[in-house]
Amino acid sequence: MPEPTDRILTLPNAFTFLRVALLPVILWAILEQRFALALWLMLAGGVSDFLDGYLARLLKQTSTIGLYLDPIADKLLLSSSFLVLSMADEQIPWMVTGLVLARDAAIIITVVVLVVATDLRKFPPSTLGKWNTLMQLVAVFVVLADIVYRWQILHWARNASMVLVSFLVIASGTQYSFQMLKRVVTETKEK
Repeated sequence: MPEPTDRILTLPNAFTFLRVALLPVILWAILEQRFALALWLMLAGGVSDFLDGYLARLLKQTSTIGLYLDPIADKLLLSSSFLVLSMADEQIPWMVTGLVLARDAAIIITVVVLVVATDLRKFPPSTLGKWNTLMQLVAVFVVLADIVYRWQILHWARNASMVLVSFLVIASGTQYSFQMLKRVVTETKEK
């Protein structure tokens, strides 16, 4: 993978900015109970998430801002969607939303502490973390699809996705904690 550039205006970044721009519209649609609109906008957000990473690799257009903005856009989109769907007649159980928000808060606090207290500056996602993000996106999409279409298979998928999200949040959060601890210990030994 080539070194990231300082370029901001790249095609992959445009898809990331699109995802950030969709966020308030998706949240508004959920709060206004325009679930079909929210469903299709969330699908557009998911496609933009795939395209920004794919195009960055394909076109060799990785950028420093993209490396930071992409995971922030993911966290904003998913965490706020979980929160708003819990607020909307508890379409997502508060316990699941609490787990998602607690993991994200723990990661943010950990990163801030490590940036302030150590020389660590890169925090690449693990494979388990990527699966967690994908499952959260699928869960939000399935919940919205179940609200709109009311198919029995979507209801089952909705329940299964809540279990899978909970498991992956806990597993990836635990893995991330151990990875950061290992990196800090390694850095301390090298000094």
